[in-house]
Amino acid sequence: MAITSGWVAHASREPSGTLVSALHDWIGTSIRGTSAITAACPVLSDPVLAGIVGHVDRALHKRRQRATFLTSRPCHLPPTMGHGLRPMSSLMSTDDMGPEDLEVEHVGSASPLAEALARASSAERTALVPVFTEHEFMNSDMFHLHTSRLLDPRYSGVVIPFILVEGSDDAQANDDREDVVRAAGYTSYTFESYWPGFSAEDHTRFALLMEDVLDEIVQIKADAEDRVLTVDPLWPMVEIRALDAPR
Repeated sequence: MAITSGWVAHASREPSGTLVSALHDWIGTSIRGTSAITAACPVLSDPVLAGIVGHVDRALHKRRQRATFLTSRPCHLPPTMGHGLRPMSSLMSTDDMGPEDLEVEHVGSASPLAEALARASSAERTALVPVFTEHEFMNSDMFHLHTSRLLDPRYSGVVIPFILVEGSDDAQANDDREDVVRAAGYTSYTFESYWPGFSAEDHTRFALLMEDVLDEIVQIKADAEDRVLTVDPLWPMVEIRALDAPR
């Protein structure tokens, strides 16, 4: 696995080729390693989820922040086994933050987004990254618990939601989802990819999208601190669409 230095990993907005290669290797190693055992965790063995973990961790590490990932999908790792190190802890040859465990929580039948929003309004101060399906998000009974209005831009913690959407060409269904996303107080950042053929270019696109997402969150919080927000903000929500074949 490629190893990089903290002096070059975050030298620019676009990650270096060395770091892109290192992330690609980490994701591949994670998928192969966990898929080879019966007791696995989907966050480590699913290419989409592993990709989310790798790129969110890179973007947050650059800002000296940590993430807790939340999913409703069950974990089959033994109770005494953790999820290993954060990707950046594995990829950095020197890191002032030191080796840190990857924090993943499996919330069972609870909504990952609702759980994250509730915790962001408490003493929780790691970035909360709920990953959920379009079906989970579109549950009308949960709308009041999925709204970003539950976040106080100035005082709440950070929530970075990821919604896994089907690669549907149904324009009406897509419009309906976007209407709900906006009504719930979010704005969409869409990432499409053919995950079995994930390339270096795809990694760069994902990395730059995460830069845009975190810059938007920083701006919202800065505006709230300066008391210049005149309306409730639209928080970023990343829509992940897995394509069936390359386009």
